[in-house]
Amino acid sequence: MSSDTTLEFTLVVETFNYLEGTSLNSVRAALQAALECKQDDQCEVVLVDVTGDPKVARLTEEQFPSVHFLKATGLGYDEAKALAAREALGRFVVYLDCDCLPEPGWFERLTAPLQSGEAAAVAGFPWYGDGYLTKLKWLMDFGFMLPRANRELGCYPSNNSAFVRDLILRIPEPDGPMRCRCYAHSQELARQSFPVRLVADAAVRHEPPPFFRERIRQGYDMIAACWVDPQLPEAQWLRLGVRSAIKYYRRRVALDCQALRYREEIELGAVGAAVAYPLLALARLLDAIGIVGALAFGPPVRRWLDPTSQVHA
Repeated sequence: MSSDTTLEFTLVVETFNYLEGTSLNSVRAALQAALECKQDDQCEVVLVDVTGDPKVARLTEEQFPSVHFLKATGLGYDEAKALAAREALGRFVVYLDCDCLPEPGWFERLTAPLQSGEAAAVAGFPWYGDGYLTKLKWLMDFGFMLPRANRELGCYPSNNSAFVRDLILRIPEPDGPMRCRCYAHSQELARQSFPVRLVADAAVRHEPPPFFRERIRQGYDMIAACWVDPQLPEAQWLRLGVRSAIKYYRRRVALDCQALRYREEIELGAVGAAVAYPLLALARLLDAIGIVGALAFGPPVRRWLDPTSQVHA
């Protein structure tokens, strides 16, 4: 434990998703849920605010006076979370995005492996909700979470994750021209013998992001992740330039097909899965826009493919 840690937990809620269009009511609900998770006097709740919006500050002051309001105006998604970790008083730092609502028992289940020493980095299970198209959107964004079983993850969902504070101060997320570097971060943690563990029964309900925006940005992010971490296997294709776009597109579709092997875990029937294959391949053409843009124009194109990229220079 660091000498400056005085509590067991710091539970961090961010507002970057509010900046991207999540409602103020969602921020309110996430803060309320965070306070309900709070364990007596051994947990602090922090709202790290990148927006500078007076409505957010007023909400915190008037309705959640016990929440520590941390100004992070102008910082990016990862940068704001890193600031919260540096300022945290807890031995463990827990992240809950403002577009997520935890299911009962989420906090206790997520943090149990940290307290027992079984893991130093953990992640919970985000879920968009039921409905056929909603499940397909989830597969495209979080198919790597399947199978839903306690295991090591190659990439963690930053929206509900937790770490030993000393670990993320020592091995922070790397810098790079993308919103969230959780893929590169989880890979580096694994290389240094601190793999992220999925806590399968620690679930949150996640608001689905705008479909077209997310698809194009994730296409860009697939290339940006290789810039951030050149040790990724798929980074070898960068040398081919724009010609590698088909390889990256096929890789995305192959990952979807791999996730569909576990269709029963998300209650997707045989017919639904059969229809899903062509639908996902078609939807991934939107990702290809981001892939081609990144390969052709490099990091400067991010301002066009990632609407909130100008927040953090």
